[in-house]
Amino acid sequence: MILVISTSHSYEQGSEAVIEWLSYFNAKFLKISLEDIYTGQTEVHLDIYKREIVINGIDLLKDINVVFFRKAEIFDVKSKHVRLSRELNNEKKSIIDHIFYSLKSKVWFPQYSPIIENKIISLDIAQRNNIKIPQTLITNKKEDVIKFKDEFGMIINKPINFCGYYYKNDNVYTANTIIFDEKKIHHLPGIFPLSLFQEYLSSDYELRCFFLDNEIYSTAIFSTRKIHPDMKLNRECNDTNYAKYIMPENEKNKICKFMQDVNLNTGSIDYIVKGNKFIFLEVNPVGQFLFESEMTNHNLDKKIAEWLINKDNCK
Repeated sequence: MILVISTSHSYEQGSEAVIEWLSYFNAKFLKISLEDIYTGQTEVHLDIYKREIVINGIDLLKDINVVFFRKAEIFDVKSKHVRLSRELNNEKKSIIDHIFYSLKSKVWFPQYSPIIENKIISLDIAQRNNIKIPQTLITNKKEDVIKFKDEFGMIINKPINFCGYYYKNDNVYTANTIIFDEKKIHHLPGIFPLSLFQEYLSSDYELRCFFLDNEIYSTAIFSTRKIHPDMKLNRECNDTNYAKYIMPENEKNKICKFMQDVNLNTGSIDYIVKGNKFIFLEVNPVGQFLFESEMTNHNLDKKIAEWLINKDNCK
């Protein structure tokens, strides 16, 4: 049986599209949300002595063979007492950590680990695998930013970690990659919260590569009029085009070795390409893939469902 760990409070395209194919193939699966577990929306029975984890009548340790992991929702119990909020959140986290620990021998897609979502670590491991990366600086000093810009001319600023979406009234907010010009530097205080800066690299095109168990499905993204430095914001512009792309064999081998080193069997990898240079930006273990898949007929949602079913049947 396949366990899908996703979200309950909104449509998550990566899991819902795959679930449709699981249903089409009559695969046995259970979808759960961590939010539902710790808010009481899902029936949970944990017997530590008997080693039982029963959710909605399904014994995860006995019945589940494969885990399709998409979302680990943020623990957010609010209280006027900061310490009480922290302790209640830690209570919930302990339960989730136990469930994940107990399922560690199952086949995961991808394997859950906070380390693999760390952009800084992934940049370091990519470079160790002879994959080119942008010049990158993390600092809290204004003088460092000035020197960095003097050296590279144009620089960008981006979140160190993944940034989600924040809803207020009818508006949605998030943090994107931005050009960090002289005006922004001028308004910086001498010391500020640690931030990540990179050299701005012009590109001939960008690549979104989806890694599926040593198979790579790449989409080239061409923008004749690039409006934003963040590729996500150029997606639906009239000047943006998409095409299937075959990675050169040497770059494909580097990716496979990199993914092996970070212990990932899947992930969405972003590159920019200039001439014959492939420059790695980041890997997201649970990155979005459906948009590029639909634009280039990669059919990744179907391929993922087939992969999960095959692994389930092998058990």
